[in-house]
Amino acid sequence: MACSKRTSRGPYSILFAAALIAGSSRSLAQFQSAAVSVLAQSSSHLETDYGTDDRMQTAGTGAYPQFLGSANADQVSGPSGVQVRSEVGLELTESGLSASGSFFLSISVQEGFQSAAVSALSRVWVDFSIGTARTWKIDPGTTTGPSGNTLVTLEHESTQVFLYSGEFGGASGQLEPGDYRLAITASAEIETTGTSNETGGTYSVGFTLGTVNPCPADLNGDSFVDDFDFLIFLPAYDTLACDDPEMPQGCPADLNGDGVVEDADFSIFIVAYDALICPTNR
Repeated sequence: MACSKRTSRGPYSILFAAALIAGSSRSLAQFQSAAVSVLAQSSSHLETDYGTDDRMQTAGTGAYPQFLGSANADQVSGPSGVQVRSEVGLELTESGLSASGSFFLSISVQEGFQSAAVSALSRVWVDFSIGTARTWKIDPGTTTGPSGNTLVTLEHESTQVFLYSGEFGGASGQLEPGDYRLAITASAEIETTGTSNETGGTYSVGFTLGTVNPCPADLNGDSFVDDFDFLIFLPAYDTLACDDPEMPQGCPADLNGDGVVEDADFSIFIVAYDALICPTNR
């Protein structure tokens, strides 16, 4: 291809513009209208020569922008006892959320002890809808305690978009319009018939929605998708992997956000190349 500006649009232009107009009439998602459920749950079973007891407590309440829950199922029987604590917190903004939680479980075995079992659960559900394509970003997940005790999932109408467990790095992608559920769950349990034991943990998760770049194939930012952008796209296509040291920072040619620059990205690029002018400048 010669490095010259084209001055006409190809046959894909009308379809591309029609899709853009159809999408622009749909509103952006806002988390203040999301359906939210937070749950902290603690349960314990303690059996000793002095008696047997089962306890459970659940809690979770709030309203935009803050939701909280704290549950306690401590109990003592003779000199033995158990502690079970679970907490959850959720902060919402129009386009994002941050969730955190913790749990602590302990069994103290003393004279007359027979058996004990304790469990704790910290859970967040956020059901939201988006009327137009949005980007998503999840911050690196931080956890302490048992490996894999924290699960973070996003589902789109029963189809899983992602699942992360325990410690995980940040990630991003794009969502199509529709209904979604973001779920964050942390849990732990211990039981014993003769040995004291305890465990605990914390987690922190951040999730944000953003607007989709209407012209991602405009790699040099001049509001056109032309030969100059193709000369930027081509070496990235040859490099392939976004984590390759030779790839430009941010991997801008990864137009579908899957971590590689390949044929799927070229298919997106060629439609924009045929349209020539970025949508925001028409």
